[in-house]
Amino acid sequence: MKRLRNRDGGSTIYHGTQPERSSSFQEHMVTLEWTRTSFLSTLHKLNGRACLPIRKVNLKQTKCTVITQSPIAESYTVYIDSLRINRGDAKLKLWKPRGKQEETPAVTENASVIDEEIPGPAVEAPEETSVLPDISETYKEHYPLLIPFSYAAIVEDEKNEIKYSLLEPTLTESDKKSLTELKNILWDELSINIKNLKDQSAEEFLKYKVLETAVKYNINVDSKTLGKYQYYIIRDFLGFGKIDGIMRDENIEDVSCDGVNSPVFVWHRKYESIPSNLVFDTSQELENFVFKLAYLCGRHISIAQPILDGTLNDGSRAQVTYGTEVTPKGSTFTIRKFKKSPLTITDLIIYKALSTEIAAYYWFIIENRHSVMIGGDIGGGKTSMLNAISLFIRPTLKIVSIEDTQEIRLPHQNWEMMVTRQGLGTGAGAVGEAGIGSISMFDLLRAALRQRPDFIIVGEIRGEEAYALFQAMATGHLGLTTIHAEHVQGVLHRLTTKPMSIPHTQVENLNAISIVRRLVVNNVSLRRTISVSEMVGWNKERDDFQIQDIFRWDAEKDIYLKAGRSPLLDKIAAQWGYSAEEIDEELKIRKTILDYMVRKHIRSYEDVSKLVLDYFSNPEQVYRKAKVS
Repeated sequence: MKRLRNRDGGSTIYHGTQPERSSSFQEHMVTLEWTRTSFLSTLHKLNGRACLPIRKVNLKQTKCTVITQSPIAESYTVYIDSLRINRGDAKLKLWKPRGKQEETPAVTENASVIDEEIPGPAVEAPEETSVLPDISETYKEHYPLLIPFSYAAIVEDEKNEIKYSLLEPTLTESDKKSLTELKNILWDELSINIKNLKDQSAEEFLKYKVLETAVKYNINVDSKTLGKYQYYIIRDFLGFGKIDGIMRDENIEDVSCDGVNSPVFVWHRKYESIPSNLVFDTSQELENFVFKLAYLCGRHISIAQPILDGTLNDGSRAQVTYGTEVTPKGSTFTIRKFKKSPLTITDLIIYKALSTEIAAYYWFIIENRHSVMIGGDIGGGKTSMLNAISLFIRPTLKIVSIEDTQEIRLPHQNWEMMVTRQGLGTGAGAVGEAGIGSISMFDLLRAALRQRPDFIIVGEIRGEEAYALFQAMATGHLGLTTIHAEHVQGVLHRLTTKPMSIPHTQVENLNAISIVRRLVVNNVSLRRTISVSEMVGWNKERDDFQIQDIFRWDAEKDIYLKAGRSPLLDKIAAQWGYSAEEIDEELKIRKTILDYMVRKHIRSYEDVSKLVLDYFSNPEQVYRKAKVS
């Protein structure tokens, strides 16, 4: 029996008789005993005929569907030859059954594979009557990150634990040797500063240099492996190295590593905190990566300064420790990714984070110049909600946003974005060490007040900047912000106690308070708006704030209910001469437009912002279009 290996370093396979070619695509059932990472790529490349990768592989079952361009007369059975769990790859074989009691694999030559003798015992094909062993993992889903090189897969093991698997091209020992040689030569010969190049031009430049170096130094690289080498070199030179695929995943919010030989953990928008298949095997490898993060942040980290808090060039926030000075398990890092495509109000409605009635309420009160504070727990979606409702600010108003890390994104032309700076000097970037020339949120807020903004958006209030924000609200400025608190009373308690210590006479300037929470129901993570309340004023008899609930979430039915009449809407009606019926009609118009956006799946940031801005310029036309459709 011959063993066949793909030219590009894929898994070893035992291949059956080559079927006749056909121009039509056909579905075929493939029986499997065990598969892992390489099963997807192996079947995808087999004879060049499998044109569609498997979208879901349930390893607890024994069959899956494969679409090929050539007919297969009988089912092929896939058996494992060897499995390297730590490396996440497997050697597979396929054969065509010839009878009920005897199956002998027939082997033919194929242009896409070459013969290669592999050391180790040969594995005989079991009979059809043999009992298949229990399969311990299930691919729940997988999706592309950088086609055709990197994919993300969500895997469930026999303990029902979810894991994140980053799938990349397999490197043989020969590939690793050639790749290392190419990298060493490029490190010695490249003299251009890639920071001066744009991302696309830098990638094209490196691709050309890889090809040029391989030809110049007579490194054996064929057309199939060239793309793979270029991918790894671009990943390591321009990207984030081993975690570059994870950083490309829009579903990942946080990436963290707790030390050597600890799995890299990711926070997935759907599956939350789960381990990945990436591990830094040596302290040297992890420390080199930490130095790279420090360089990308433009800061210094060493034994003398083992803690670093910085911002990466893509806007992501990195918190890094070096060595075993403060983290005995070794260097660590946590990266909070910057969202390139923020969630829109349509996304939040579809995810049931709020209802169209609540969204219409936000739209109306923000359009009519009132302040909103969003409270919630960690990961509850406070910033996402803040960014979504900020689109409802009239486009002619002046807006200033103040954040630690840039997350707010607005289409308004008269919008000034401000972010904090940590400063320079000894200790700069370490926890509690601002450094010389640091600029805090309080400094930015004081500067913003001199610009006469209509709306001040503060990413999150924690300390002295809260006092300055409420001072601004007391003088006529409008505010949108978030705060860590799990209920309305918690919000008011934090505002009126240290370190904020805001007098209750100024807290009364806050118009609406919304609470968003992250909940786990039947092992499913949900984000819900628990309540929307309004500030009525200070109750002297009770010596406490008087709060009116407007909306609340019914946990049993998972629906949003109206809890009472809004005093704020009555105030707006009295201020602008509306009747109660006209206020209800205005809310109905906005709800109709929001329902239209959900129905037509107008979800992208660009499309949602365009529709909202179109409404401000021509409300009747937008409403008529939404109503007719």
